[in-house]
Amino acid sequence: MSLFNWTENMSVGSSIIGSDHRALIDLINKVGDIASGKGNEEIGEVLDGLIVYVEYQFAREEKMLTAAGYADVATHNSEHAGFTDHVYQLRRSFDLDSTAIDSHALVEYLKNWLNHHIMIQDMGYKPQLEGYKVAETVGLEFGAGLAEREL
Repeated sequence: MSLFNWTENMSVGSSIIGSDHRALIDLINKVGDIASGKGNEEIGEVLDGLIVYVEYQFAREEKMLTAAGYADVATHNSEHAGFTDHVYQLRRSFDLDSTAIDSHALVEYLKNWLNHHIMIQDMGYKPQLEGYKVAETVGLEFGAGLAEREL
């Protein structure tokens, strides 16, 4: 069951960030499958994928926004830090007790992140990032987008 499908209206002006966001959508959909009864044992894999996501994608995006001279980069980075802290807390909780993570609550949290941060906050930088070759070059230094990797 797919909760989200990537559409062009989710694009933030960079194909490489778009690839990273598609990887997040895949993780959200995987949690949705777990929440609909396909097994909680995959939660650890999803949390590991989220850790890769926050470490890799946020570093890439923040460097790209800095390269593009995005004025609100500090606030944006602060939101990333809050999400990152939450992901690490979830992983610690799961490590202590694999039944501690409510897949329904996790899917709601991730859906809210997608709807608020990506669809609203990230769209704020779209006009500045779209077509800005220097920022795209900085992003490519991190390698392929996350949708092209196995999370």
